[in-house]
Amino acid sequence: MRLADDELKEKVKNCNKIIARRLDDARKKDLYENALEIMESATTEQMFENAGYMFIEVMDYADAKEKSQECFEKGEIARKDTILSEAEANMTGSNPLNYLNAIALLEEIPGWKDADEKILACRNKIEEIKVKEQEERLERKRKAEEVRIQIQKAEE
Repeated sequence: MRLADDELKEKVKNCNKIIARRLDDARKKDLYENALEIMESATTEQMFENAGYMFIEVMDYADAKEKSQECFEKGEIARKDTILSEAEANMTGSNPLNYLNAIALLEEIPGWKDADEKILACRNKIEEIKVKEQEERLERKRKAEEVRIQIQKAEE
């Protein structure tokens, strides 16, 4: 470049720009394709977010901007579905704490699918459990009283 005339210098600069652009395009294409693969196989919020950030890195390549938005939207759906699944897993047994935990989770995603109905179902189940426990306490107390009366009659 030091010894070249202005015309040759300009040609070399243009060639360097073309090479740099091609290398950058190849890098963007590879990153875009990797992000697409991750997006297509993603099942969790984190996987969708990773793909979304990869698309952001190549925002000006193809439809990367739209794909990044799609990834973040799907990630949010995956997050809410995970919370819903965790809540459903807690909705078992006769321990009111399970249902309280489920309610706490479901309250993080109000309006999502049937989360609001599940909150109501959990509250109803907690009431059922309380009523059943109260009935069982009263029954035990009644039986204990019967035994006491029988013992008292036997002593007379």
